[in-house]
Amino acid sequence: MTIILLFLGFLVGAFIMTMGGGGGAFYLGIMTGVAHLSPGTAAATSLFTAIPALAVGCYSHYRTGNMRFHAGNEILMTAVPATIIGSLAAPHIPEVVYSWAIAVIFVVLGVQMLRQSFARKVKKATQPAWFAYVLGAISGLMVGVAGLSGGGPIMAGLMLMGLDMPHAAATSSYALVALSVIGCLLHATQGT
Repeated sequence: MTIILLFLGFLVGAFIMTMGGGGGAFYLGIMTGVAHLSPGTAAATSLFTAIPALAVGCYSHYRTGNMRFHAGNEILMTAVPATIIGSLAAPHIPEVVYSWAIAVIFVVLGVQMLRQSFARKVKKATQPAWFAYVLGAISGLMVGVAGLSGGGPIMAGLMLMGLDMPHAAATSSYALVALSVIGCLLHATQGT
């Protein structure tokens, strides 16, 4: 079992370093499905195990000069409070509800991935600028409650702010390190 977990962790870590974020859903799935941890423990462990890969990816992106700290800080203005609220609320969520919430998140993420794989490329509708901050808050709740990395909403928010893909990926890695550290510390102080 240990060898399988190490191998899966290596694969997810490589994915995170390459993409500049994400992977929290993979870690959470491994923790609950393979290691059979409770959802609360899996959330904290997922964040803890994602931090090293996110930090290495963040440093790599920083060295390229693609990081836009101002945009990352703007996203973090709504994401950090949402992470704190989600982390404080997580221990009070019954385990059955918590398990179902994580299952629903996995289904939604899976459907979204399938839809993007098979959908024709259509022109994207423009969203108002404030919507980027809503996506930051959603990302923070994903980190705080479920232990997911929250990379999808962060990337979408940064792209709505006008960043292109290389700059959004680099900047998201910065934001995800901050959110993961905050979420991990809050989960650790609450004993989950």
